[in-house]
Amino acid sequence: MARSASRASAPRSNQRKQLIDDAQREARRSAGRRRSRPREAVKLRAEIDREVADHRGRIVKVEERVLAKEEEIDGKLTEMARREQGLADRETHLRQLQESRRMRANSSSSSWSGSRG
Repeated sequence: MARSASRASAPRSNQRKQLIDDAQREARRSAGRRRSRPREAVKLRAEIDREVADHRGRIVKVEERVLAKEEEIDGKLTEMARREQGLADRETHLRQLQESRRMRANSSSSSWSGSRG
């Protein structure tokens, strides 16, 4: 019976030893993961920062293009307003000339008709 008791305790002893070994291995793995997590977080943060900087750069370029287009449009609007004013001035001058001619034509026709009479 002594032999059977020692035989029964041997597998239990091996199981305990195996459990302890497994627990120690898992503890080492877990510690390694904990040490690598900060490294992974730093790498991830650096990658995110690069992406954010890239997006900001793109946004700045788009904003610059939009501003350039707005300035171009403002310039075109100013030029159109200047041309429009020039046309309005010409039109006013033309009306004045036409009115002046009418007045001359009326005055010369009345002076002709008065001298013939």
